[in-house]
Amino acid sequence: MPIERIIRPSLFHHPSKVSFSFYGHTALFILCLTLSVSLTLTGQDKPAQLSPPSIAAFQKWKNHRLPDSIRINALTDYADEYMRKKPDEVAYILTNAAQNFKGIRNTNLKHHLYFKLAYLNIIRGNIESATQYADSMSLMCQADPACRAGALNIHGMIFRVQGNHQKALEFYFRSAAIYDSVNHIDELLNVYSNIGEANLNMGDYETSLKYLLLALEKNKK
Repeated sequence: MPIERIIRPSLFHHPSKVSFSFYGHTALFILCLTLSVSLTLTGQDKPAQLSPPSIAAFQKWKNHRLPDSIRINALTDYADEYMRKKPDEVAYILTNAAQNFKGIRNTNLKHHLYFKLAYLNIIRGNIESATQYADSMSLMCQADPACRAGALNIHGMIFRVQGNHQKALEFYFRSAAIYDSVNHIDELLNVYSNIGEANLNMGDYETSLKYLLLALEKNKK
Protein backbone atom coordinates (compact mmCIF):
# COMPACT_ATOMS: atom_id res chain seq x y z
CA MET A 1 0.00 0.00 0.00
CA PRO A 2 1.23 3.52 -0.72
CA ILE A 3 2.71 5.42 2.19
CA GLU A 4 1.27 8.88 2.64
CA ARG A 5 3.41 11.55 4.24
CA ILE A 6 1.58 14.39 5.94
CA ILE A 7 3.47 17.70 5.94
CA ARG A 8 2.41 20.33 8.46
CA PRO A 9 3.79 23.79 7.48
CA SER A 10 5.61 25.66 10.20
CA LEU A 11 3.96 28.81 11.53
CA PHE A 12 7.11 30.69 10.57
CA HIS A 13 7.01 29.68 6.89
CA HIS A 14 4.69 30.83 4.19
CA PRO A 15 2.44 27.87 3.14
CA SER A 16 3.06 28.45 -0.56
CA LYS A 17 6.83 28.15 -0.05
CA VAL A 18 6.42 24.91 1.88
CA SER A 19 4.12 23.52 -0.80
CA PHE A 20 6.54 24.44 -3.59
CA SER A 21 9.49 22.97 -1.69
CA PHE A 22 7.75 19.69 -0.92
CA TYR A 23 6.14 19.09 -4.30
CA GLY A 24 9.12 20.46 -6.20
CA HIS A 25 11.56 18.13 -4.48
CA THR A 26 9.14 15.20 -4.78
CA ALA A 27 8.75 15.75 -8.51
CA LEU A 28 12.52 16.08 -8.91
CA PHE A 29 13.09 12.85 -6.96
CA ILE A 30 10.60 10.92 -9.11
CA LEU A 31 12.17 12.31 -12.28
CA CYS A 32 15.70 11.35 -11.16
CA LEU A 33 14.51 7.89 -10.12
CA THR A 34 12.88 7.29 -13.49
CA LEU A 35 15.95 8.53 -15.37
CA SER A 36 18.20 6.34 -13.23
CA VAL A 37 16.23 3.22 -14.09
CA SER A 38 16.02 4.20 -17.75
CA LEU A 39 19.79 4.65 -18.00
CA THR A 40 20.64 1.53 -15.99
CA LEU A 41 18.46 -1.12 -17.61
CA THR A 42 19.75 -2.68 -20.82
CA GLY A 43 19.28 -5.91 -22.76
CA GLN A 44 15.62 -6.96 -23.05
CA ASP A 45 13.55 -4.58 -25.20
CA LYS A 46 12.30 -1.85 -22.91
CA PRO A 47 8.54 -1.20 -22.69
CA ALA A 48 7.40 2.29 -23.63
CA GLN A 49 6.92 3.18 -19.97
CA LEU A 50 7.76 1.42 -16.72
CA SER A 51 5.09 1.37 -14.02
CA PRO A 52 5.89 2.38 -10.40
CA PRO A 53 5.88 -1.28 -9.19
CA SER A 54 8.48 -2.18 -11.83
CA ILE A 55 10.69 0.76 -10.88
CA ALA A 56 10.35 -0.01 -7.16
CA ALA A 57 11.26 -3.69 -7.60
CA PHE A 58 14.34 -2.90 -9.67
CA GLN A 59 15.49 -0.17 -7.29
CA LYS A 60 15.34 -2.62 -4.38
CA TRP A 61 17.31 -5.13 -6.45
CA LYS A 62 19.96 -2.48 -7.12
CA ASN A 63 20.34 -1.68 -3.41
CA HIS A 64 23.45 -3.71 -2.57
CA ARG A 65 23.22 -2.68 1.07
CA LEU A 66 20.23 -5.00 1.45
CA PRO A 67 20.70 -8.75 2.08
CA ASP A 68 20.74 -10.81 -1.11
CA SER A 69 17.61 -12.68 -0.03
CA ILE A 70 15.61 -9.43 0.23
CA ARG A 71 16.87 -8.24 -3.16
CA ILE A 72 15.92 -11.48 -4.92
CA ASN A 73 12.60 -11.83 -3.07
CA ALA A 74 11.66 -8.30 -4.12
CA LEU A 75 11.96 -9.41 -7.74
CA THR A 76 10.23 -12.78 -7.37
CA ASP A 77 7.35 -11.32 -5.32
CA TYR A 78 6.95 -8.61 -7.94
CA ALA A 79 7.00 -11.25 -10.69
CA ASP A 80 4.34 -13.34 -8.94
CA GLU A 81 1.98 -10.37 -8.74
CA TYR A 82 2.55 -8.79 -12.16
CA MET A 83 3.66 -11.67 -14.41
CA ARG A 84 0.28 -11.91 -16.12
CA LYS A 85 -0.70 -8.26 -15.72
CA LYS A 86 2.50 -6.73 -17.11
CA PRO A 87 4.48 -9.57 -18.75
CA ASP A 88 6.65 -7.29 -20.90
CA GLU A 89 7.72 -5.16 -17.93
CA VAL A 90 8.39 -8.19 -15.75
CA ALA A 91 10.46 -9.79 -18.51
CA TYR A 92 12.46 -6.60 -18.90
CA ILE A 93 13.17 -6.19 -15.18
CA LEU A 94 13.99 -9.85 -14.48
CA THR A 95 16.15 -10.28 -17.58
CA ASN A 96 18.29 -7.29 -16.71
CA ALA A 97 18.56 -8.41 -13.10
CA ALA A 98 19.69 -11.86 -14.22
CA GLN A 99 22.44 -10.25 -16.31
CA ASN A 100 23.79 -8.49 -13.22
CA PHE A 101 24.32 -11.23 -10.66
CA LYS A 102 27.55 -9.70 -9.35
CA GLY A 103 28.13 -10.62 -5.74
CA ILE A 104 25.21 -13.06 -5.48
CA ARG A 105 26.78 -16.30 -4.27
CA ASN A 106 23.66 -18.11 -3.07
CA THR A 107 22.71 -20.52 -5.87
CA ASN A 108 19.26 -21.06 -4.39
CA LEU A 109 18.48 -17.35 -4.75
CA LYS A 110 19.66 -17.33 -8.36
CA HIS A 111 17.61 -20.40 -9.20
CA HIS A 112 14.40 -18.71 -8.01
CA LEU A 113 14.93 -15.89 -10.48
CA TYR A 114 15.78 -18.24 -13.35
CA PHE A 115 12.67 -20.30 -12.58
CA LYS A 116 10.51 -17.16 -12.79
CA LEU A 117 12.16 -16.18 -16.07
CA ALA A 118 11.64 -19.63 -17.57
CA TYR A 119 8.00 -19.68 -16.46
CA LEU A 120 7.42 -16.14 -17.71
CA ASN A 121 8.76 -17.05 -21.14
CA ILE A 122 6.47 -20.08 -21.22
CA ILE A 123 3.53 -17.74 -20.61
CA ARG A 124 4.73 -15.40 -23.36
CA GLY A 125 5.17 -18.31 -25.78
CA ASN A 126 8.94 -17.84 -26.04
CA ILE A 127 9.91 -21.48 -25.69
CA GLU A 128 13.51 -20.98 -26.82
CA SER A 129 14.23 -18.48 -24.03
CA ALA A 130 12.32 -20.60 -21.51
CA THR A 131 14.51 -23.58 -22.41
CA GLN A 132 17.69 -21.51 -22.07
CA TYR A 133 16.77 -20.42 -18.55
CA ALA A 134 15.73 -23.95 -17.61
CA ASP A 135 19.07 -25.28 -18.90
CA SER A 136 20.92 -22.60 -16.92
CA MET A 137 19.04 -23.71 -13.82
CA SER A 138 20.06 -27.31 -14.41
CA LEU A 139 23.73 -26.34 -14.64
CA MET A 140 23.74 -24.29 -11.45
CA CYS A 141 21.66 -26.76 -9.43
CA GLN A 142 23.72 -29.93 -9.56
CA ALA A 143 24.65 -29.77 -5.86
CA ASP A 144 21.22 -28.63 -4.61
CA PRO A 145 18.46 -31.30 -4.74
CA ALA A 146 15.51 -28.91 -4.33
CA CYS A 147 16.94 -26.57 -6.95
CA ARG A 148 17.48 -29.51 -9.31
CA ALA A 149 13.87 -30.59 -8.77
CA GLY A 150 12.73 -27.10 -9.73
CA ALA A 151 14.73 -27.27 -12.95
CA LEU A 152 13.18 -30.64 -13.80
CA ASN A 153 9.71 -29.28 -13.10
CA ILE A 154 10.15 -26.27 -15.39
CA HIS A 155 11.55 -28.52 -18.14
CA GLY A 156 8.40 -30.61 -17.77
CA MET A 157 6.26 -27.49 -18.20
CA ILE A 158 8.12 -26.64 -21.40
CA PHE A 159 7.40 -30.08 -22.88
CA ARG A 160 3.78 -29.77 -21.75
CA VAL A 161 3.14 -26.53 -23.68
CA GLN A 162 4.80 -28.14 -26.72
CA GLY A 163 2.23 -30.93 -26.50
CA ASN A 164 4.73 -33.63 -25.52
CA HIS A 165 2.90 -34.76 -22.39
CA GLN A 166 4.73 -38.08 -22.13
CA LYS A 167 8.11 -36.33 -22.02
CA ALA A 168 6.69 -33.80 -19.56
CA LEU A 169 5.67 -36.64 -17.26
CA GLU A 170 9.22 -38.03 -17.26
CA PHE A 171 10.54 -34.74 -15.88
CA TYR A 172 7.62 -34.31 -13.47
CA PHE A 173 8.16 -37.76 -11.94
CA ARG A 174 11.87 -37.10 -11.45
CA SER A 175 11.07 -33.73 -9.90
CA ALA A 176 8.43 -35.21 -7.59
CA ALA A 177 10.79 -37.94 -6.37
CA ILE A 178 13.39 -35.35 -5.33
CA TYR A 179 10.89 -33.01 -3.68
CA ASP A 180 9.44 -35.96 -1.76
CA SER A 181 12.90 -37.06 -0.58
CA VAL A 182 13.76 -33.59 0.78
CA ASN A 183 10.23 -33.07 2.16
CA HIS A 184 9.40 -29.94 0.15
CA ILE A 185 5.65 -30.42 0.38
CA ASP A 186 4.43 -27.21 -1.30
CA GLU A 187 6.59 -27.79 -4.36
CA LEU A 188 5.65 -31.48 -4.40
CA LEU A 189 1.95 -30.58 -4.47
CA ASN A 190 2.59 -28.33 -7.45
CA VAL A 191 4.32 -31.14 -9.34
CA TYR A 192 1.52 -33.59 -8.49
CA SER A 193 -0.91 -31.07 -9.95
CA ASN A 194 1.22 -30.88 -13.10
CA ILE A 195 1.25 -34.69 -13.33
CA GLY A 196 -2.52 -34.73 -12.98
CA GLU A 197 -2.88 -32.12 -15.72
CA ALA A 198 -0.55 -33.97 -18.09
CA ASN A 199 -2.49 -37.22 -17.64
CA LEU A 200 -5.75 -35.35 -18.12
CA ASN A 201 -4.48 -33.97 -21.43
CA MET A 202 -3.53 -37.50 -22.47
CA GLY A 203 -7.03 -38.77 -21.66
CA ASP A 204 -5.90 -40.85 -18.68
CA TYR A 205 -8.56 -39.60 -16.28
CA GLU A 206 -7.99 -42.34 -13.69
CA THR A 207 -4.30 -41.50 -13.22
CA SER A 208 -5.07 -37.80 -13.33
CA LEU A 209 -7.59 -38.18 -10.50
CA LYS A 210 -5.13 -40.33 -8.57
CA TYR A 211 -2.51 -37.59 -8.45
CA LEU A 212 -4.99 -34.83 -7.73
CA LEU A 213 -6.29 -36.86 -4.76
CA LEU A 214 -2.72 -37.58 -3.70
CA ALA A 215 -2.03 -33.85 -3.71
CA LEU A 216 -5.09 -33.27 -1.52
CA GLU A 217 -3.96 -36.00 0.88
CA LYS A 218 -0.46 -34.56 1.16
CA ASN A 219 -1.92 -31.10 1.69
CA LYS A 220 -3.98 -32.29 4.67
CA LYS A 221 -0.87 -33.68 6.36
